[in-house]
Amino acid sequence: MYAVFAEQVKGGPKTQTVRVSTDAGATWSDLGTLPVGEVHDLALGIDGANLYVGTDQGVWRLGLR
Repeated sequence: MYAVFAEQVKGGPKTQTVRVSTDAGATWSDLGTLPVGEVHDLALGIDGANLYVGTDQGVWRLGLR
């Protein structure tokens, strides 16, 4: 399962952290932190090697392998 967690430390910039869970959300591992305001969509690549993240600043690619 893939999810985005919006985070902001008081007085700091807003960040979006993409995380993965292999146990239905009991534990999470970070895949990457993006310096963007908003994430609109996540899409798994056809070969399962990349996760594509649609943001307010374009598309980011996170390698999974």
